[in-house]
Amino acid sequence: MNYRGQTPLHIAAVSTYGVDCMMLLLTQKVDINRQSLDGRTPLHMTAIHGRFTRSKILIDKGATIDCPDKNDCTPLHIAARYGHDLLTNTLLSYGANPSQKGYEGRLPLHMCCLAGYVECCRKLLQAKVDLNALDDSGKTPTHCAAYRGSVECLDLLVSNGADFQIKDNIGRLPLHYAASQGHYQCIFTLVGIGSPTNSVDMEGCTPLHLACGYDTEGKCIEYLIQHKADPFVKDRRGFTPLHYAMAGGNIAGVSRLLGVIENSTIFQQADMPDVTPLHLAAKLGNINVMRAILSYYHDVNLQTEHGLTPLILAAREGHVQCVHILLRFGAKVALRDSINGMTAIHYSAKNGHSPCLTLLLHNSEEKNVINMHDALKRTALMLAVSGNHIECVQTLLKCGADPNVVDDDRHSCLFRAVVTGQNSMVQLLLTNNAKVDSVDVHGKSVLHLAAACGHLVCLQTILAYLTEKDISLLDGQECSALHWACYNGNANCVEFLLENNVFDKLEGNPFSAAHCSAFAGSERCLELLLVKFGSSIAQLKDSRDRTPLHIAALHGHVECAKLLIQKGGDVRASDEDGRTPLIAAAQYGQAAFVEYLLGSGDVDRTAQDRQGNTALHWACYRKHNHIALLLLENGDDGALVNAANNDGKTALHLSSRNGLVDVTKELLQKGASVSAVDNEGLTPALCCAPNINVAQCLALILQNLPESNVQSKDTYTCQYNSNAALNFHIHYEQ
Repeated sequence: MNYRGQTPLHIAAVSTYGVDCMMLLLTQKVDINRQSLDGRTPLHMTAIHGRFTRSKILIDKGATIDCPDKNDCTPLHIAARYGHDLLTNTLLSYGANPSQKGYEGRLPLHMCCLAGYVECCRKLLQAKVDLNALDDSGKTPTHCAAYRGSVECLDLLVSNGADFQIKDNIGRLPLHYAASQGHYQCIFTLVGIGSPTNSVDMEGCTPLHLACGYDTEGKCIEYLIQHKADPFVKDRRGFTPLHYAMAGGNIAGVSRLLGVIENSTIFQQADMPDVTPLHLAAKLGNINVMRAILSYYHDVNLQTEHGLTPLILAAREGHVQCVHILLRFGAKVALRDSINGMTAIHYSAKNGHSPCLTLLLHNSEEKNVINMHDALKRTALMLAVSGNHIECVQTLLKCGADPNVVDDDRHSCLFRAVVTGQNSMVQLLLTNNAKVDSVDVHGKSVLHLAAACGHLVCLQTILAYLTEKDISLLDGQECSALHWACYNGNANCVEFLLENNVFDKLEGNPFSAAHCSAFAGSERCLELLLVKFGSSIAQLKDSRDRTPLHIAALHGHVECAKLLIQKGGDVRASDEDGRTPLIAAAQYGQAAFVEYLLGSGDVDRTAQDRQGNTALHWACYRKHNHIALLLLENGDDGALVNAANNDGKTALHLSSRNGLVDVTKELLQKGASVSAVDNEGLTPALCCAPNINVAQCLALILQNLPESNVQSKDTYTCQYNSNAALNFHIHYEQ
């Protein structure tokens, strides 16, 4: 079999020159009904390709005629689907069941009608199949023919008595499907024999609704209207055929429908949906449709439930001609939607529609509309800057937009230009009196943000407008621009700031620029700082007594550590929690960092923090198996393996509790005491128990073992506090 599960007989049954191969295989007593992965037999394969002679041979040799595949389709279904009328006739003559249901409950008659093969349809009708059989969705073959647009199949069915008024599971007639696909000839046939043109489906749609959505030529629409289809009928949501034509961009349909509307009363009815044809026309953007429909409205400022007006929709889509004509008919520019609190000006600016924006600004009924803010306190200028729409920005500034208006976070337009790195926009705003010294709610200036984002060109532009006081400004976290450049590893900004002596000393937050560089893992930033301020910065401590080396250890930045140690960084320095860089690295699983420190030669593996934990304790507690083995490697220090923390726990207690088999084995080989008792009275063996109660049970059992089974030197007598936890707890913030 091949990757599809097909045997050589499957292939021979369909290949152009495979008949001799097939005959040879049949003499070898192969399984003639073997199914491939998709459930198809060799007979199915002949049905796909129309090999009717070979199908006869297979049937004569015992092929099962009505064997279904994985989709429940028999060879007759397949032959009908592909329009092989001769093969269809052959299968029927051999007794194939034309009424057997296949994929989605369809008969072979459904399949050939759906594909538009009239000769197959005729063969099946001659087999006396049920013309009105329903598939799983309630469709008859007539529905399928109408959907396909096969007027030949449709004529054949109805001339043989097929019921064209049966509705499917969603209430649609064959006429609905013909209309939905714009099949004029099928509509002509069905309407001509009496199919009702105003029948509604479960959504309240008539055939005219569906035709308006899809018949772009308008022929079906015109024919339906001529045959008493109601152009004013509403679906369950209140939408008329005109709504459907508008929503589908059907210009021909719109024109035809407007031709039968004699007055505007239809648009003024109370039960009309708030999304009017005018809204849809504005979104569609066809000026001819807009002109035609505007005459039916006395007020063009109609709002949907979300507050959208036709003008907002046209402006949002950039339909400048529609905007122009709506303004002529009295559209108000200052109306906001209820979604974002935005006006047409906001949307035009946000989407970069400069021509629309110009029209709106020059035709607004309110002078201050240009500085109106949305629900997030953003002005149109802010939105244009954020989108890098420089033409819109220029237009707004010329019309008097204030570049210094701020949003809820006190971010002005200049902040947005800097964050997005648009230097041309920054220059444009600065030349239009944008304030460069303003700060946001976090105390950050545009200089802080330029440095943090790494936008060097913007930073250089801004510096030319700042005073020395503005440059040295600290934000709400007491951080300078240098802090933020280092924190994000923006070495180009750091280099510029230091080479140009913008910062000649480290001020502000004790989590210094050196700490920030170590946090970011930026060796280049650290190098620049060391050159500028000297090796003393390697010894700087933050508010928690951490050196830059501690920070590098926490985040595993080995290259930074190498540079710091080379410049005098102390590998034995401890922070406020008593942690050395080695302990910090072990605690946070930084294996490469631990390996480097151990190789540096000056590290103290036995150092303990304020809770008495060594690096080995932390590695075992946090289940850092590799780090624990590194710490135990190349050393037989009993002080390390048997060191107890403030809870009385040794590394063996922790490794056994956490199931670190390799570490436990190594500890025992290094002489770790199996008799060490912690503050809760537990030995390492008892720490293997999942909780304190199990440990107590284990201790009682061990106490009652025969003396020969218990080592005399070991003790299991423990005093328990019923509320004590088995695991020790470390309350520590990184």
